[in-house]
Amino acid sequence: NPVRAKKIHVLAALEVERYRKRTFDLTMTRSAGTDIAQTTAATLNTLMTHDQETGTSGAKVLDNAWRGAAAYHYYLLAHRHLYA
Repeated sequence: NPVRAKKIHVLAALEVERYRKRTFDLTMTRSAGTDIAQTTAATLNTLMTHDQETGTSGAKVLDNAWRGAAAYHYYLLAHRHLYA
């Protein structure tokens, strides 16, 4: 069922967005009482650690989280347009 697949892709993309927000907000809350240089260093450290943990395929998944939902959305629109 394409509608169900679209819903699953949307939920997965929302989870990726929530993970990304939680990961990068953790850096900001950890370094709230420090100066700008320490905050920048902590942010870069978090980004480098995140890139090492996810690897190249993991970074692609995190960057393209919404593509599957958009593909099913356009498929459903085209199907509705052709067969309506």
